[in-house]
Amino acid sequence: MATKSQNDIIASIKERLRQSEYWTQKTKEKGTSIFPLVCPECGSREAWAYANKPWAINCNRLNECGARTKTLSLFPEIIQNIEKENPPCKEDPNRPATAYLQSRGLSESLKGVHYEYWKNIRGTGKGRCSPCLN
Repeated sequence: MATKSQNDIIASIKERLRQSEYWTQKTKEKGTSIFPLVCPECGSREAWAYANKPWAINCNRLNECGARTKTLSLFPEIIQNIEKENPPCKEDPNRPATAYLQSRGLSESLKGVHYEYWKNIRGTGKGRCSPCLN
């Protein structure tokens, strides 16, 4: 089950997709898919994404292209704005780290894992997640 911050990221991805050149006049979100989308690799209008987890645009032309393009690499501002849109709070001081890890598809993997949000790491004004210091 998706958390609030993961739902926020999914909503951001969907909104950014709607505003992008990958969304066509015929594109619709129906059932579990968003289809047709423009493939970022070959330009065909036969690509799709999962509606509930739009982490990638998948080209349906498997013999010619078959590319799987991560949406977060297409829209890097979503990751860059995670700290601003998910600030730490008294109830959840690790909220930015949680949102970042969930944006990487690690929701289920976080159960039982200890991690922390480190604010203003190395004086850069940006935070990091520990033990994810790479």
